[in-house]
Amino acid sequence: MMKNVWNRYKSLALSYVLIKGMLALIIIFAVALPFLSQMYCDTLVAQTADKIKIPLIVSLYVATVPVFLAVLSLDRLLSNIKKDVVFDRANVKYLRHISWCCYFAGAVFVFLGFYIFLSFIIAIAAIFFGLIIRVVKNLFCEAVEIKSENDLTI
Repeated sequence: MMKNVWNRYKSLALSYVLIKGMLALIIIFAVALPFLSQMYCDTLVAQTADKIKIPLIVSLYVATVPVFLAVLSLDRLLSNIKKDVVFDRANVKYLRHISWCCYFAGAVFVFLGFYIFLSFIIAIAAIFFGLIIRVVKNLFCEAVEIKSENDLTI
């Protein structure tokens, strides 16, 4: 019988590596954004490309900020989990930040959707993720309250 080699520490290590990789990808994306947007516009009809190039670049740069902040909040949340600080008000704050970052990025992509229709799909996904994280945040908030009440009674 094969022993399960996956454990909590390996999962945390993988999450840590993925978060650091995501931060690096965001920075690379921000640097390469003008080139990538030009490549995209080159595939379009010239009149359409002229209309969407500036909104595309501005929207993607604006959306990069909340994505970067959300990943930083995820990094801090993971750091707390590594320290066995799970049901803490700081983690609720990080989850709240992540949800608001998702909503803000969703709003940016709603704006971009008026220029590139498929951006509406990204907007809906971002807002949906924000909603899921918001529910998890509410759950964590209740757990923190229960934990603090239990700590006072012992």
